[in-house]
Amino acid sequence: MNRIDQLFEEKSGEILSVYLTAGYPELNDTPVLLHFAPMNLSEAQKKYLRGLGHQLKPLIMVGDAGLSESLLAEYESTLDHHELIKVRVRVGDRDARDAIIRKLCDDSSAQLIQRIGNVALLYRPNLKKKPEKRIRIPDG
Repeated sequence: MNRIDQLFEEKSGEILSVYLTAGYPELNDTPVLLHFAPMNLSEAQKKYLRGLGHQLKPLIMVGDAGLSESLLAEYESTLDHHELIKVRVRVGDRDARDAIIRKLCDDSSAQLIQRIGNVALLYRPNLKKKPEKRIRIPDG
């Protein structure tokens, strides 16, 4: 069992961000941020986050051009900073909208809290922030 598997087992049920550098020569000692998100939010926790997200305006807007590299970079930095964000996805049909939202969630280990029409509310805690700056979710 390698170190990543050990960390994952030790922290099962939590979100774990790991900077991986050593032991992988193909990375050339470049740090890579890995997110593991076995996040299981209860309905009460989702309800609390929906309440917080009600007043938010969409910070990321995806248009017909889809997900570009610059949009994904902005999405990651916005999600790191705010933890709870609204994303507006203005594409043709519902299937394309669902696919884009699913890709955003899967790539960033974010949790879809709510989707109404073309607006999705996404949550991912940032463990690098000071505890007093993080969103505090009540126990479910």
